[in-house]
Amino acid sequence: MKAYTYLPMIYDDMMQEIDYDMWLEYLVNLIKKQGSDVKNILELGCGTGNITLKLLENGYEIVGIDYSDEMLEIAREKTLEYDSKVFFLSQDITELDLDIYEIDCVIAVNDTFNYILENNELKDIFKYIYDRLKKGGAFVFDISSFYKLSVVLGNNTFGETQDDKAYIWENFYDELDETVHMDINIFQKENKNYARYEESHIQKAHKTDKMIKLLEDAGFENILVYSDFKYSESISEDAQRIFFSCRK
Repeated sequence: MKAYTYLPMIYDDMMQEIDYDMWLEYLVNLIKKQGSDVKNILELGCGTGNITLKLLENGYEIVGIDYSDEMLEIAREKTLEYDSKVFFLSQDITELDLDIYEIDCVIAVNDTFNYILENNELKDIFKYIYDRLKKGGAFVFDISSFYKLSVVLGNNTFGETQDDKAYIWENFYDELDETVHMDINIFQKENKNYARYEESHIQKAHKTDKMIKLLEDAGFENILVYSDFKYSESISEDAQRIFFSCRK
């Protein structure tokens, strides 16, 4: 079963504690650090459109890409008011096929690149993005840190219950491959009974130095690295979210 087939039905409930206004402010500040004049943004892994909507509300034009049709359906519903300013595409970011160039900015938030398991695929994606950015264009993204995937998620189990739904999230960390395997069981109330849905995810625990090297190899400059929505370039060992900002 493809990831994000059933998870979209509870995704926004799972993410309801996230302050997307704060996330947007931080994201915009990282873009500004590159000195880029940004009017249009290509958003990779846009999901259900939570960041997309915030960007639209702040006047940006967006092309959103995700490989989950179920996620994109929700994103389209959220952004109907801005239908002339946003366009969504269903594509796998390891097989991007875009006719657009001279993009002002490319972003990918909330673990998009953790789903890319092979270094050569990351290398190809970064080069593809570099070639389509305008000169001086910004590229900003984040990943869940090596520490978060290997220790915090690691071999742990998480769960939550609500009035009409529940989920159990079981993880297994593979030290050899440096990947975390996630098995998700979703229980959704349908009439008087609960339907059970299952899907699996795999994320790669990427190391910061490797990501910097791949960005350099693709040609990016002024590579800045921060963590956990802070602006210090000193990254603690227990940082859980790593942000990268760079430009062409």
